[in-house]
Amino acid sequence: MTEEDNDRNLASLYIYAIYWVLTVVTTVGYGHASYSTSTEMLYACFLEVVATLLQALSISILQTTLTINKYSYQRLLFIRMNEVDEWLAFKIQKQRKPDKMNKIAALEI
Repeated sequence: MTEEDNDRNLASLYIYAIYWVLTVVTTVGYGHASYSTSTEMLYACFLEVVATLLQALSISILQTTLTINKYSYQRLLFIRMNEVDEWLAFKIQKQRKPDKMNKIAALEI
């Protein structure tokens, strides 16, 4: 065995190790496809990484959409509650004015 053969075997071993780790981490599994060459394993690794990135992107987009809607609802609720507070303050103030008028009228008598 030459040094070049050892380098190829070492490279194949590293490719297989990367393939195994990515397959386990991405929970793709082992049963449906069996890759035998280094090129096939590299292609499978590439697909697993791309699929993981696309899944992460879709989760990020979904999370951003839900967060925007959450804050939109909170903002709308805050605006509506302020309107209710203003209305209640107006009603309370309107109810207190006749009481003051009655007290002033009672003092004059």
